[in-house]
Amino acid sequence: MGFKARKFYCNSKRRVRLQMLMEGDYGKKQTSNTLRNLQSWNMIQSQIRRLKIS
Repeated sequence: MGFKARKFYCNSKRRVRLQMLMEGDYGKKQTSNTLRNLQSWNMIQSQIRRLKIS
C-alpha cells in the first residue's frame, strides 16, 4: 500500500508542476514551438514519402 501511495504522490506533484508551467508564458511559448516543430516535421515526412513513391 505504501508503494502505491508514494507513486500517486509523485505523479500528482508532477501533474501540478506541469500545470504551473503550462499556465505561464513559458508554457505557451513552448507549446507553440512544439506545434510548429511537429508541423514542419510532418511536412518533411510527407515530402520524403512523396519522393519515395515517385
